[in-house]
Amino acid sequence: MPAESRHFMKRRLENRYHISWTDISLKSFASKMTARLVVYHDPKDMKVPFREGQAIAAAWPGALLVPVRGVGHHRILRDPEVIRGTAEFLAAGAPELPFPELPVEPARAS
Repeated sequence: MPAESRHFMKRRLENRYHISWTDISLKSFASKMTARLVVYHDPKDMKVPFREGQAIAAAWPGALLVPVRGVGHHRILRDPEVIRGTAEFLAAGAPELPFPELPVEPARAS
C-alpha cells in the first residue's frame, strides 16, 4: 500500500473511532479475548518480527503459536500446511447453530 494511502487510512480510523494509531496494540487487549486463536508466523519474517507473533500468542489465553519456516510474510497465506492446519483448526471449533433447523419447503414448479 502506498505510504500516502496508508497515512490517509490511519487518520480516517483515528477520527472515526476517536483513537490514536499509536495506542492500538493487539497485545494490549489480547488477554481479554475468549475466542480460540492460532498464530502462524515465519521466524524469519522480514516485515513483522517473530517476537510480535510470540507476544500476541503469549498474551491471548489458550492461543497456539505455529512457526512456519521459509514462507515469509505473504507466502504464508498460500502455504499448504498453513491452509490445512487452519481448516482443521476452524472445523474443530465450529459452533453449533444458535437456532434449530428450519423446515425445508419444497421448491415450487415454475
